[in-house]
Amino acid sequence: MKCISLAPVLLAAVASAQMSMPRIDTRPSHKSSVEVSYGSVSDDDGDSSGYGVNARLYFYRNAFVSVARNNVSFDGTSLDAHQFTYGIGTTEAWGQGTLTAYYAHGEVDGDLGSVTQNLFGLGYELPIAGNLTAGLTVAHTLNAGDVQDVTVTIFSLRYEFAPGFGISVSYAAQDTLLGQAGAQRTTSFGLRYSF
Repeated sequence: MKCISLAPVLLAAVASAQMSMPRIDTRPSHKSSVEVSYGSVSDDDGDSSGYGVNARLYFYRNAFVSVARNNVSFDGTSLDAHQFTYGIGTTEAWGQGTLTAYYAHGEVDGDLGSVTQNLFGLGYELPIAGNLTAGLTVAHTLNAGDVQDVTVTIFSLRYEFAPGFGISVSYAAQDTLLGQAGAQRTTSFGLRYSF
């Protein structure tokens, strides 16, 4: 009695199943970026200004991780403060633009003390003309302890003047550098490199 090997049949079935199954593209669908910015904050208790670096790295389809650092000096004093945050988020196509949701955790420390922060944000970007993109972001900062929480709305414009390079300007009626309450407005300018 002859023995018939099932190995070729099984191999053929597996190969056929692999060919018929759609491949899931796990490559990042958005460009990662690094942005350097300078901002000024107007406050009833005195103005402040500072610079920051924000990096966003897409690692799986629409998902990204982010790291940000802000250094702020209070005008007319020798006081300063620093904010460091790290987080995760996702960017999805929505309508003619893109919708981004993110969460970040961090801390503000400096001469006036330190406070732990949890940040939640939702932003929408829409190309409006050529290489010009408009953005609207609503962010909420939960400050630990007795420090007041802050909700801020940020309006922004970004212009890509060369492949991978863009400049931006943003305005908010709150403090977007340190996420502290009491500020009247924040104006920021940035230079972004996307890759």
